[in-house]
Amino acid sequence: MLKPSLDKIIFLVFLGFSISANSQNAPSSSLAIEKSVSEKSDLGFERSFCIFNVIEKKLTGIKLSIFSTDLRADCRDSEYEKLTAVSISVQLQTFMKPAEIVKSGVHIPVMSKDLTPLNEPYIEIGRLKFRKTGELTVSYFAYFYRYLTDPRYRKGFVGLTFTPIKVTGVVHFVYNPGLRVYQLNGPDGKTYTMTTFSNLINSSLTLDGLMNLAPSLELPSGWTFSTQVLDKQISIRSRVSLDEAEYVLDNMGNFYVRTQ
Repeated sequence: MLKPSLDKIIFLVFLGFSISANSQNAPSSSLAIEKSVSEKSDLGFERSFCIFNVIEKKLTGIKLSIFSTDLRADCRDSEYEKLTAVSISVQLQTFMKPAEIVKSGVHIPVMSKDLTPLNEPYIEIGRLKFRKTGELTVSYFAYFYRYLTDPRYRKGFVGLTFTPIKVTGVVHFVYNPGLRVYQLNGPDGKTYTMTTFSNLINSSLTLDGLMNLAPSLELPSGWTFSTQVLDKQISIRSRVSLDEAEYVLDNMGNFYVRTQ
């Protein structure tokens, strides 16, 4: 069973991934743009990204903004651990009025390439560079309406796991032949391939450990977990005006995208 704090964090992470991949609302354009940073994660991976969420209370509702180091600005998790809600809030004060800051852990991609275009500026928080990847504003009326009409809102994180969510936005993931992939197979015949895994729930989870992930998954009836080495390339692309990507979150905080 998740601790309440982790329950809330994962819920926010899932909301973050359910928002357009390219938000049109970025921080001040006077902030410097970073094209790329190449550093190894302290976890031993060549690339990783970290997320924090900003909650603002507005007159008519709650605004959630998601900030990520993304893949072109590799997250040094030792630096990420130094960030506190207070230190993040202070550095955002010039253009935001945070009511709460929720850190969402380190995420490690498992695809061969993420070719999703980046068009948003980066801001420096501590010694890391984050960019705003999306935002969501929910009116108080809409929230209570959804709470009453959508059982997932009443179940919190538990209701969101293994629930396919369509995400609009521009994404481009590539899985090359010879890569080992980790997949969830739904009762309706759909297959979801892991895009990232997280240390949020299991801090000792490694890439090698994904082979033995199945016992940790609370799979609903009809769902299975499998792994295989690809014999052909898988490419997932979606554009805002043409398509959607479908994501699933497991109970360990790992994300999957529909590939079949």
